[in-house]
Amino acid sequence: MTEWRSEIDSAWQRLNERSGHFLRQTPLWKLPAAALGVAAPGAEVWLKLEHLQVSGSFKARGMMNRLLANAIPESGVIVASGGNAGIATAAAARALG
Repeated sequence: MTEWRSEIDSAWQRLNERSGHFLRQTPLWKLPAAALGVAAPGAEVWLKLEHLQVSGSFKARGMMNRLLANAIPESGVIVASGGNAGIATAAAARALG
């Protein structure tokens, strides 16, 4: 468990020091119980609005961290995704120049 904590701390430090304005603090919203449409006493649903990241993708932190943690070749990066991972990687790579 300690090894994971070290990796998390390293990622947090990389992102705080080197991601600039690419990453935003996104809000956490509590969904009103009436919006759930079910009778579930005590149930809570919280939404982390990661779509508000600069890239519009919920994978922005992970992809930026991945790029910062590895040497990026001069030719650039390739991601086999046209979805959230691809969008986040393209935006992160652009932000890093």
